[in-house]
Amino acid sequence: MKITGINNVQGVMRPMETTAKARVEKSRGAVDAYEPTVLAGDFNLARKAILATPDIRTAKVDDIVNRMAVGEYNVAAGDLAARIMAQS
Repeated sequence: MKITGINNVQGVMRPMETTAKARVEKSRGAVDAYEPTVLAGDFNLARKAILATPDIRTAKVDDIVNRMAVGEYNVAAGDLAARIMAQS
């Protein structure tokens, strides 16, 4: 097949180019927006609460250390064994 008149072939592509340009121009005016959901807000609130909670309850640890130093902290062997077995 012989194609003559290259101008005609280029003329066919022009409508396609203008349509693509119009889509780009139309999308330039659009603004991306982010609206968090209620679930995201709840998750963020829970995350902040967890981060604010200390890993170690220092008041309880200090109390046990002081009682051990004075000799008032005694743990029954059976209680200790039961707790160890419950965790494994």
